[in-house]
Amino acid sequence: MVAIVCSDFPRKIVKVRNQDGFVVCFRTNPNRRFRRLMRVYCDRVGISRNSVHFRFAGKRIYRMDTMASTGMENGATIEVYKQYVFYQ
Repeated sequence: MVAIVCSDFPRKIVKVRNQDGFVVCFRTNPNRRFRRLMRVYCDRVGISRNSVHFRFAGKRIYRMDTMASTGMENGATIEVYKQYVFYQ
């Protein structure tokens, strides 16, 4: 899986967008788990994997999910949100 510039490719593309609108595109296999995509995204942006969570169509996605298991199609966008921890 390689981070690439967004454009029209015949392969499966997944876009990962944060709350600031920054987008990173990944070329991936529909049956590959998101574990690597999430790690590469966090490394590229310079954030901790534990400080964010990923969502698609309003539902949280996990490291073991795939494009196929979540119903994503080519060009789908995964949203990244900061995780907040509240202490009482």
